[in-house]
Amino acid sequence: MTRRTAFGTPEVVTQKRSVLQSHCANIGRNPDVVGVTLNCGVIVRDSESAVQARLHEIGEVAGFPDYAASNQPYGAPEQVAQRLVEYAKVGVSEIIAVMPAPYDYETIERLATEIRPRVNQLIAG
Repeated sequence: MTRRTAFGTPEVVTQKRSVLQSHCANIGRNPDVVGVTLNCGVIVRDSESAVQARLHEIGEVAGFPDYAASNQPYGAPEQVAQRLVEYAKVGVSEIIAVMPAPYDYETIERLATEIRPRVNQLIAG
C-alpha cells in the first residue's frame, strides 16, 4: 500500500482525499490502495489547565507560540479518542503523533494504554 501524509482538520483531510481520488481517477488507479497518514500534535491530559501547561512548555522550549492555534487532539482521553475517530471516519488509517521537545512521555503512554483501545472500541461501535 502506498502512503500519503496529511495535515489539518478532518474537513481539510476530506478535501485532500477528494483531490487524491480525482488524481487516482485520472490515472486509472484505485484510491483504496493509497493509505492516508495524519501528522498531528496530540496532548493527553485530564484537565484544560494541564493541556495549557503542556502547550506553554512546548512554546518555551520548541519555539512554537502558535502550536495551540492548530486544531489538534488535545485534552482528556475520551476527548482525544473522539477526535481521532473523526479522522478515521474521513479515511485516515495511521496517525503520527507529533511531539516537539521536551518529549511528552505521559501522552505517549496514555496513547498506547488508554486512547488506542478506546479508538478501536469506538470504531468497532
